Amino acid sequence: MKQADRLIDIAEAILRKLHRPATAREIIDRALSVPVMRNAFSGKTPYKTLNARISVDILQHGARSRFYRYAPAAYGLREFLESKDSDHNYKRVFIGNSRRKQVSNEPVATVRCSALNFFNVDGIYAADHYPLQILDLLDVKYLDRKHVEFRDDLKQLVSYACIYHEDQILSFEKGRYTSDDGEFVGKQSIGFGGHVNYYDLSLFDETPVGLNNNVLRELYEELYFFRKYFRHGIEDIQFLGFLIDSSTSNGKRHLGLAAKVRLKNKLELETATLGFRNLRWISASKTPNSFDQFEIWSQYLFRHLQNSSGAPS
Repeated sequence: MKQADRLIDIAEAILRKLHRPATAREIIDRALSVPVMRNAFSGKTPYKTLNARISVDILQHGARSRFYRYAPAAYGLREFLESKDSDHNYKRVFIGNSRRKQVSNEPVATVRCSALNFFNVDGIYAADHYPLQILDLLDVKYLDRKHVEFRDDLKQLVSYACIYHEDQILSFEKGRYTSDDGEFVGKQSIGFGGHVNYYDLSLFDETPVGLNNNVLRELYEELYFFRKYFRHGIEDIQFLGFLIDSSTSNGKRHLGLAAKVRLKNKLELETATLGFRNLRWISASKTPNSFDQFEIWSQYLFRHLQNSSGAPS
């Protein structure tokens, strides 16, 4: 057995015994106390070696890795995320620095348009009628984004989350950095999100872990200066429904997973971020005067939040 494989197996055994995530240093300390494991480690900083081995395993295998990153140098077993018996506090996936520019060609989730014939009207198909798990019944495939970006026979799955506090929603004007193809530059928006990829484990099961992971990753990337707040300041993340739009080229190629992120406290918007203009709070109960200046998905989402009484809305 290769040393790398042995280190990974030891880390798995220690974490399973602990029943919780742990840092690479703690895993090493525990392993060194077990005679049969002690000889697997060498060098002055074995915890750095283990940290690198687990990081590579996660990078190479994505959702198929046995591990997930719980904190910058701490890891848990993926089974912790998927088990109903695991402590809810352990079901948190740490997202590192922004990778948006580096991973533009990574595999993204897609579904054939022909499989979505039941979505025959533009709007939001509410989650109480169309739960996220219906995608588990379809043939969702992970394909390289560069190969599917302009295919009209596929829809790419993307999250589209609004940030909510009491009766207010965070809105912004899209710049070139936040609009992939330039179609919506200058448009108002209330949606933050991005492509569903193979890191979004268990997206379609009965737990919210996969969707939450995707939404948090995108918030970390797009609103990076609020990253520390998002780790502890989110009350809950709720799936609202599927977004369908055939009026724009972007909408024809994407299936939106609409979500609502409810905050414990209101964010202070004193800092600007790359690509965002006019970042501000607006009333959720009153239609803004500039409503027709919002991108179509935001219009659908705004209306749905005001009146979620059916599907589509």
